[in-house]
Amino acid sequence: MPEHLPTSNYPTDHIFLGYDETPHSYYALEWTIANLVKPNDQLTVFNARNKAETPPPEDTQLVGEYSPPVIQIDPASQNVTYEEEIIYDLSWRDRSEAKERITRVVESLAREKGKNLRRRLVVVVDIGDAKSHIVKLARNLSATLIVVGARPRGNTCQVGFSQPLYMPSFSKRHSMRVPRSLIHTSTSTYITKYAGIPSLVIRTPPEEIEQARKNLEVKMAECGSAG
Repeated sequence: MPEHLPTSNYPTDHIFLGYDETPHSYYALEWTIANLVKPNDQLTVFNARNKAETPPPEDTQLVGEYSPPVIQIDPASQNVTYEEEIIYDLSWRDRSEAKERITRVVESLAREKGKNLRRRLVVVVDIGDAKSHIVKLARNLSATLIVVGARPRGNTCQVGFSQPLYMPSFSKRHSMRVPRSLIHTSTSTYITKYAGIPSLVIRTPPEEIEQARKNLEVKMAECGSAG
């Protein structure tokens, strides 16, 4: 066995990471690439984009959809009015641009961390609720670990597992025992409840959130503006 590939003894894992182009998700992405990804691992980065309630710039291609009417009652006159709200969905072109941008960000981070993802990186961009998409897609792709970032909360430890981690490759290299109580956000709670897959919540330390924001801004300037 070549000496320059000591991690090749570890089994291959499929890491599924939720990424929404925020500082805390960027911190989780950077941490994952630096600490989890090893040779031959599959990394899927998933980005769920919400439907916009107001029209974006005129030069953006859109698909308009009408939502159910909103009923409003005036307290004084008791008049009833109905308002229809247009929900603007991002077109395939806009999703493709987001996918290309995120791919450049991930590949750039991997190079900085000395990791070669080669053809083992998949970036998926879709419209809708992030947590349900993450659970469904991670299951369909047979992921061995789900990773999501979370906002800072006090001076707590930054990594929390949803359940005992059975990834041999990770447990051999990292000895972490973190209480489940760190996992409180709605997204992470949903994922840990319904995924049926070990889930890792990476909470950005309060003292590092500003640096994470600056790092994200620099990386986005290098790889493309935020969407």
